[in-house]
Amino acid sequence: MVRHKKILIGLVNGPAIGIACTTLSLCDLLICSDKAYFSTPFTQMGICPEGTSSVTFAQSMGYTKAAQMVLFSESLSAQDAFTCGFVARLLPHQTFKEDARKIVEKYAANLVPQSILYSKNMIKSDDLKKRLLGVNIYEGICVKERFMAPETMDKLTKKFGLQSKL
Repeated sequence: MVRHKKILIGLVNGPAIGIACTTLSLCDLLICSDKAYFSTPFTQMGICPEGTSSVTFAQSMGYTKAAQMVLFSESLSAQDAFTCGFVARLLPHQTFKEDARKIVEKYAANLVPQSILYSKNMIKSDDLKKRLLGVNIYEGICVKERFMAPETMDKLTKKFGLQSKL
C-alpha cells in the first residue's frame, strides 16, 4: 500500500480491528459510517504496532489519539476518528453504501486522473515512502519478537485457549 500509485479510498462500515485498522492510515481518503469503530488491541495481547501505524497514526490523528490506540489499546469511535482527522467523511450507517458510492462516482467523473496521480506523488514523496517502508520492516521485526515473548504467549494462551508449542 505504501508504493501503490493509484488512489486508495477506504470505506469502513463496521469494526476495523488490528491490521484492518492500521493499514487504513495508508489510504488517501477514509470514509466511514457512524457505526464504524477502530481498534488496535496490540498491548492487550502483548504485541506492538504494525502496518506503519507507529508513524502514520500520529501523523493522521495526532499523538494523543494515536497513543490512546497504540499504547493503551483503546478503541476509536467513528465520531472521534472524524473529529481528530483520521477519517475525512462520516456518513449515516443506514445510507452508507449509497452515499459512499455517490462520492466515489463523483470523484471518478469530475477529477482528472493524471492530475490526481501527480498530486499524490507530490504529497507522498519518495522520501516518505522510503521512511514508511523502513518503518514497516522494523514493525514486522518487533511484532515477530513480541509474538515469541513468553508474556505474549502466556497472554494469548489464556485469552484464546491456545496450547503453546514452544
